[in-house]
Formats: sequence, structure tokens, C-alpha cells
Amino acid sequence: MELNRLTEQSQEALRRAQELAVRRNHQGIDAAHLLAALLEEKDGLAAGCLAAAGIAPSAVRERVEQELNAMPQVSGPGMEAQQVYFTQGLARLLAVGEDE
Repeated sequence: MELNRLTEQSQEALRRAQELAVRRNHQGIDAAHLLAALLEEKDGLAAGCLAAAGIAPSAVRERVEQELNAMPQVSGPGMEAQQVYFTQGLARLLAVGEDE
């Protein structure tokens, strides 16, 4: 996937997901990191879409938080932002999105 083909907002969301993964000592950036980053946006599209579908954004945030807490943590050399990679799940998700 060519990240430079994404909108600036999408690139920014992925950057925030990466920062979240690094802060939590996660080696990979997963869909849960991206969703958490999208849900952090004030008046963001993700929370609005969930609310429009009758789903409480706070409930999704809580579930995503549980997922993030369950992920293994690593520390030491190599945990810089440049060393964090997209997981296969997130890469597939982005590829499907690009195809759509």
C-alpha cells in the first residue's frame, strides 16, 4: 500500500495509531490502534458513524481499550516509531479499503 496515496487525514490517523502503539510498547500497529486513534478525534467521523448506527462510541472505546490492554508489550532497543510495523490484519484492512 502506498501511504502517500492516502488523504492527509488518513495519514494523520495512521500516525496517531503509530504513536499509540509506541506509547503502549506494542511492536505492531493493528486495526485496534487505528480505531482508537479515530475515536480520539473530537467530533470525528468514526464516533459520528457509530452514533448514527445506534452504537455508543463509548462502548466501542471501552472494547478497543480492552483489546489494546491484552496485546503483548515489548521494550528495549528497536521500539522507536520507525521500528513499529503494520500488522497483517491492518495491512489487509488498508488494502481492502484501497480496493473499495
